[in-house]
Amino acid sequence: MALEVPEPLGEDKKKGKPEKLKRCIRTAAGSSWEDSRLLEWEADDFRIFCGDLGSEVNDDILARAFSRFTSFLKVKVIRDKRTRKTKGYGFVSFKDPSDLRARQA
Repeated sequence: MALEVPEPLGEDKKKGKPEKLKRCIRTAAGSSWEDSRLLEWEADDFRIFCGDLGSEVNDDILARAFSRFTSFLKVKVIRDKRTRKTKGYGFVSFKDPSDLRARQA
């Protein structure tokens, strides 16, 4: 579960209101932590999970597979932090949910 918690950053020059810095707080198994990686993704995108990826699959290969969709935004192959080897899954982001349905058909 992700929760965005705004924090004052400065003052918005146009409106005179404080600017808000977005933070993403995750909570699981009784623990909470900040996960800034969620800010790398657009807030209103639609994502699919891609599993059973081979060890040779990287972001570029996965991006090429989905780049034919007009609303394709981004991919991320998940890697082990210590070994940098792929964990065998990733995520693909689209702007338009109809592209998701077309891909799943």
